[in-house]
Amino acid sequence: LVGSGDGIAQVTSGVTDFGVSGVPLNGIEQAAATSKKTTVLEVPIARAAVAVVYSVPGIGAGLHLDAATLAQMFGGSITRWDAPAIRRLNPGVALPPLGVTVVHRAEASGATATFTAFLSRGSRGWGRTVGAGKVVRWPTGIGVTAHHGVPHGIVSRPNTPDEGPARTVAARPGAIGYVGVAAAQRTGVSSASLPAGGRFLPPDARGAYPLVVTLNFLVFRDPCRAHKAPDLARRLKRWLDYVSGPGQGMATAPAFASLPPDAAATARARIQALRCDGKPLPTN
Repeated sequence: LVGSGDGIAQVTSGVTDFGVSGVPLNGIEQAAATSKKTTVLEVPIARAAVAVVYSVPGIGAGLHLDAATLAQMFGGSITRWDAPAIRRLNPGVALPPLGVTVVHRAEASGATATFTAFLSRGSRGWGRTVGAGKVVRWPTGIGVTAHHGVPHGIVSRPNTPDEGPARTVAARPGAIGYVGVAAAQRTGVSSASLPAGGRFLPPDARGAYPLVVTLNFLVFRDPCRAHKAPDLARRLKRWLDYVSGPGQGMATAPAFASLPPDAAATARARIQALRCDGKPLPTN
């Protein structure tokens, strides 16, 4: 598996038949796809959460952190876990005088886009100096790829693009990072408690979890014009019909949630737009 940036590049260039991204295509990326004589459809398939994870000896999961404090940690101005800002959020917790090591994604990533947008909303300083995006100029920390620290052998590839960063945080006392909830669960690394309770709701809704990303399935609108086999086009549509149908198949997997009604309707409309050499694909 690769991050959203590499995944988008592989789909738009025709290297892969499809992909999944946690961030929308920009104009340049969509233009790259049109060189294949067809655009790329972005079909919403599920929602997932991004967790803030850390490794602090003696401190389990649930440490309280907010966007303003995280912006200072990832910006390099909070360098110890017993800093006053962290103590204020966690009264009664015996925080150690341990240095903070920031771990971030090295490659373009939807998780990075989601996390840096969260920091930008919570910190004007971060928004002004670093900003949000799949790739940003990090003020401090170490960059880790999806494959970093993942053992070779029978399981030679990560199960999620965030597994490498999650393993890095888990193995390094004092480390903090951001990964998909699925990777946090697989590696057992501790997750922070962010404001608002943790329900999958729209970001502006009361009680909404603040770090939620919509996953989009990326597929050429007309795979046949992009030199893909007609049978592949039919199989892609059948799979998309399944994940967008009753129960939303993708959302039944651990760490994922179903789409809100408007996004589900968008998904169905885009699936119906699939073609093969300009002709509609079968409905089943």
